[in-house]
Amino acid sequence: MYGIRNVNLYKKDSNKKISELSAYSFVPNFKLNSSKNITTDIIGRFQRLKSLYHQNLCQYINVTKNRKDRIFIVSEYFENSLEKQLKQCTNITNITRLKKLTYQILSALVYLNENGIINRNLSLKNILFDNENNVKIDNWGFYEFTDKGNNVLFPIGNPEFFAPEIIKSGKCSLKVDTWSLGILLIYIYFGELPFNVDNQNYLEELFDSILSLKKIKKDNNIYLVGNDRCKKLELFFKDNKIDDQDLKVFKDFILTCLEPSYGLRPTPSDLLCHKFVKDINLKTDDWSHLTSRYYMDYNLFSEKIKDNLENDLNDNKFNIANPINNKDVIIKNDNDELVLENLQPRVIFYLWRLAGGDLEYEFIKQELISLPSIYRVRNASQIYYTLNDDNNSSGNNINKSNQSQQIFDPENLFQDKKIILYLDTLISKFDEYKQSSNNDFLISLLKNDSNFFISKNGVSQEKDISFNDFMNNNSDFVDFWSSSEINTLKSTKNKNRYNEISKIINENDKLNNNDKDEENKLKMEHLYGLSVLDKDVIFQYGRIKLFERLLNQYPSSWDEFIKEARLHIPSYLRGKIWAAALGIIGDSRILYNSLCEKNDLRCNDIHDNSNLELERQLDADIPRCHQYNDLLSSDIGRNKLKQVIKCWNIAESGNLVYWQGLDSVCAPFVALNFNEEEIAFSCLLKFIRKYMHGLFKLDNTFYIQSYLISMSHIIAFHDPELGSYLNKMGLTPNIYAIPWFMTMFTHVFPLDKIYMLWDKILTNSPSFPLFIGSAIVTQLHSELLSGDFDECVLLLSELSTINIDKCLEKAQLYLRLTPKSIIPKFLRNIKSDNNPMATIDIDDQNLDFLKDDIPKDIAIIEDLSTLHSDELAPRIDMDDFEKIYSKSLILDIRNESMLTTSEDNGYVVISPGDSYLHGHIKHSISIPYYENDLLPSSLIKYIKIIHEGYSYVVVVGEEEQATKLAAQLINDLFPRVAYLDVKNIKKEIFDSWNEDVWCTEKPEYEKFYIGDNNEDAKSLDIGRNTSPISTRSFNSEHPFENNQTFVIYKCY
Repeated sequence: MYGIRNVNLYKKDSNKKISELSAYSFVPNFKLNSSKNITTDIIGRFQRLKSLYHQNLCQYINVTKNRKDRIFIVSEYFENSLEKQLKQCTNITNITRLKKLTYQILSALVYLNENGIINRNLSLKNILFDNENNVKIDNWGFYEFTDKGNNVLFPIGNPEFFAPEIIKSGKCSLKVDTWSLGILLIYIYFGELPFNVDNQNYLEELFDSILSLKKIKKDNNIYLVGNDRCKKLELFFKDNKIDDQDLKVFKDFILTCLEPSYGLRPTPSDLLCHKFVKDINLKTDDWSHLTSRYYMDYNLFSEKIKDNLENDLNDNKFNIANPINNKDVIIKNDNDELVLENLQPRVIFYLWRLAGGDLEYEFIKQELISLPSIYRVRNASQIYYTLNDDNNSSGNNINKSNQSQQIFDPENLFQDKKIILYLDTLISKFDEYKQSSNNDFLISLLKNDSNFFISKNGVSQEKDISFNDFMNNNSDFVDFWSSSEINTLKSTKNKNRYNEISKIINENDKLNNNDKDEENKLKMEHLYGLSVLDKDVIFQYGRIKLFERLLNQYPSSWDEFIKEARLHIPSYLRGKIWAAALGIIGDSRILYNSLCEKNDLRCNDIHDNSNLELERQLDADIPRCHQYNDLLSSDIGRNKLKQVIKCWNIAESGNLVYWQGLDSVCAPFVALNFNEEEIAFSCLLKFIRKYMHGLFKLDNTFYIQSYLISMSHIIAFHDPELGSYLNKMGLTPNIYAIPWFMTMFTHVFPLDKIYMLWDKILTNSPSFPLFIGSAIVTQLHSELLSGDFDECVLLLSELSTINIDKCLEKAQLYLRLTPKSIIPKFLRNIKSDNNPMATIDIDDQNLDFLKDDIPKDIAIIEDLSTLHSDELAPRIDMDDFEKIYSKSLILDIRNESMLTTSEDNGYVVISPGDSYLHGHIKHSISIPYYENDLLPSSLIKYIKIIHEGYSYVVVVGEEEQATKLAAQLINDLFPRVAYLDVKNIKKEIFDSWNEDVWCTEKPEYEKFYIGDNNEDAKSLDIGRNTSPISTRSFNSEHPFENNQTFVIYKCY
């Protein structure tokens, strides 16, 4: 699996020239009454061509379609072509030049053939040359990704270069390219086509001439003869009165190519042994152009780092935990200037689109809907399809008597003239940035070793704290996650730059709080949701360049890599970064291929009922999986999705099972690694193990309920108003959130939003999805509070209005402010660090992909009663209580507390019980438990008064009473309320704390008065007194009333 992180952003030839890009367009053949989407199938097949690299092929960049299913193909472009050269010099007779040209064309054809591709599209126009005059074949693979031409209504290839078998029967194999090469070479040598045909009946006479060719043997020589239009070709081969041996060999090579008999004609691979090119072939040391990059570039380490590691091993100095002594190695000796020169064409296209480039607009702007040359010839299409009348499977035959089948507007089918994608806008953006005074930002990003969270400064649902408040001044709150586990904001320079980028968003958010008209509100919401950083060309360039360094030195660069990935992941490298973030190393093809073999055996076993059931389930689920996505909805995409899932099922046999929704979880990995199924498989395996632990067990009740109950507790903890409302209405996460976690939100969001969510999930702790779910609910705070049950269910099912930027900011805030003990224990036990360097073995990198992320010595007790589903407030443990102790209002409700009144003055006295007097937590308040009314409104008002200045409320006591009081406080809108089990209230537990917490002194008391008006609540300020108050038992059913004076005991 080494190749996924071998990133090459730069062209091999340093010609100091920006790559040029071109595009062409066509419309597929739409068949009536067909359930297949031809367009998506073309796009799916095209993906493999994008993964093929050869020095004599123009690199394919991208394929896309418009709303009318017109397809646009983008590729590398070179201005110089064989057609242009022949216009300048009439013909080419230099044998040395012809040898080089022939060899380079052959090597490209052999490479394509090795990858199962027939070109069938050689022509003068499609032979381009780079700046060093090396061949670059253009428009290759058209025949392949259109399903051998069946997906289009126009012929593929130039008829002048058609082999006889294509004209006769439509047959096509590797050998048609051999014929085309022969015609091409003789065309170059003559400077014109070697057939004397009339323009008026061009195709009829051309095809008749090609079919007339045959070989004869005379005087021990072999000649090529044909009809009267082939005389020039005959004379060329019959002229033996030449002494030039190289020319003779050249003629023999062409004669070998132009073998009319399909069975006797050699393949392009066979031609490499012909003596015309054999000497060049033998002198070529670089055979990489004949081997797929798929098998060549799987190198986990950059060569420099790998050599260093091996040397260190030999010297017994290798420290596997920290193989790079100087972290600056990652960025040392690299040019940080903004340059487009020498970037790979695919990177150029990515930046071009970010700069506002639009393919369809370019075609419209240049008015390139014109009649292709092949259709300018009279009756060309009828002739072509007539020649293929026996090929009924193509579905392209034209019935001349049926006018509905005629091609009325062929110019709409294929635009053979390519447009050049001008890079002026992109270049100007770079020039503007170079001239600006703020160009230190990119450099700081490229060299930044700190990590920070991007805040959009949105309107916070949390009324009393926003993420910025927390990051800038968090003295009132506790950060439950250390900087090593989660993002921290350290760099002032970078923070200021982000504030600068999102300035317009901040201003609009402020305006959004005012009473503006609906149009302005919608506009501002749109601006807020705009992914500014994903659209910032300069920023994306810097991120791509940075990750190119980090990925090429992965896993040695892990520490820097994960910090930067938490900051922002550029979409151009998302697939590679995700795989690295999951800690995937080693050659995953070995495991994946073995699983594919096992799957093939299972498919052939008709008695394997489990496989048949899985097959039926996948056939039902996969066609519904992200149907809007062109890749995943194609036949190839669906097959890849099915193959990856079936291999996962075999790998997890006996441990996990297929549940509906797994196809949606698998989809993002397949979409991002479309040409590397083994990477998608490895990512899926690791992702489910870490971020969806237990959800795909046969009995997953405990695990899914753990997610749902924890999310309910998180919502009540941070948004008590909403948590209380949903609880009273009976709208628990069981009703709406099961699909969220069983598909990790892929069931409710499109892929573009899933990418944003998963960018953060994959660089955060395994519990982060809980906070995303909670943030989704609280983002709908106002709408939910104003809706009834059915309306709320609908709101939580249709999440199209959710702003992902706000959601992630709120989820990040919740994660930082939520005690870890609220999270399910099994999620806390999963290793949060995916650093592969902790376990890598340099001699054996075929790692165990089935290794669990939870240590084996930790047992998970799957007991539903431990989840406390009936409790509204969450429970916390002593570790978290220690962190929040100094910021918490502690209410001690141990059941010995009593309610009494003073004999003399009628005061209501809340006397602490024996347990509290014998020992209690410092600064806690003794609160009574009254069975019928819990606490009356008067006491709740008092607690609200003294709550001011505290960030948390912790209720201590017996389970039944304490959980009820905690629920009452949440219902009365107290934020961040938690319950601490009375079993933890022991002196010995607090002995290990750094401060003196346990108190045995008699508590002081204070009086307070609650009037009818809530604002009239005030302390009587009679001074604290430790002397006892004379009391008597008070047994009234309703002891509390407003307008009374209370005495309460509190430890100071």
